[in-house]
Amino acid sequence: MTISANSNRIAPLFLPLFLSLVPVLIFHFDAVKEREQVKAEAKRDWLEKSSTHVEQIQRMVRPNFWVEEMARRLKVRFSKFPAHDRSDEFGKSLSLAFKGSKISGTPKVKIWGVRFHGNQANRFGELCGHHLFEKDWGAFIVSLLLSLAKSSSNPDIENSPRVSSTWLNRLKLVFGDGINEELFSANFRGKAFPVIVGGNYGIAVWDFLGRVKNPLGAFLLVMKSDQSIYQTALTLCANKWLKLSRFPVFLKIPGSPWEPCQSPVMPPKIPQKMFLKWLTPFQKMIQIK
Repeated sequence: MTISANSNRIAPLFLPLFLSLVPVLIFHFDAVKEREQVKAEAKRDWLEKSSTHVEQIQRMVRPNFWVEEMARRLKVRFSKFPAHDRSDEFGKSLSLAFKGSKISGTPKVKIWGVRFHGNQANRFGELCGHHLFEKDWGAFIVSLLLSLAKSSSNPDIENSPRVSSTWLNRLKLVFGDGINEELFSANFRGKAFPVIVGGNYGIAVWDFLGRVKNPLGAFLLVMKSDQSIYQTALTLCANKWLKLSRFPVFLKIPGSPWEPCQSPVMPPKIPQKMFLKWLTPFQKMIQIK
């Protein structure tokens, strides 16, 4: 009876205290839930940004990327010259655009430039005579790029190199047996592909200058290629990387039968000794099966 009486007197005292704690408890659980949501959103954001960076790295580690990038820069620089210079001073404008498009650290690049004259019905081509431009196979390169320009204006005409077996044989003679006619079709304009020119391996890309349907001219770039070009592409990717919150590091994989990375590569602003010391154990854990 005494305990019951005491309980009856204490219970009203605890009720206000309990009720006063309810908002605090609710706030606590809400805060915990909000922190978990913030962490989840931050993780999703990190993964999304990392995925974008990974895709960018996958493009930049390909040697073809840098050949295509050089061709893109050349076109952009050429387009910035006044229309008069692009037309009457075509060779000079193209040579200046070529000089400005070079990417430091890339292997030697050969270029053929062709200026188109006349209208679409009576168009003819002229090889650029500037000392920077190649002269070997000049007549063939002129015919090739001219036929590509004509077929871009009218895909149904019968002077496209891809419809002639004679053209294909000549393409193989100049660019190697691995060449096929589709590499000189509209689908491959501005896209790099492997070639063998003069007995040397290379990566080539061709494109028009000016409007695609009525171009002022065209060019063909060939960058020298050997086993070291893969290491060069990794180095270029690391050196050109601007966002140091996330950055690529390339390491040699022990036991790999084909190893594009001959030595560790990372952005120049990163303390290499510290990172290599930290990454070495992970490098040893990687196995090629």
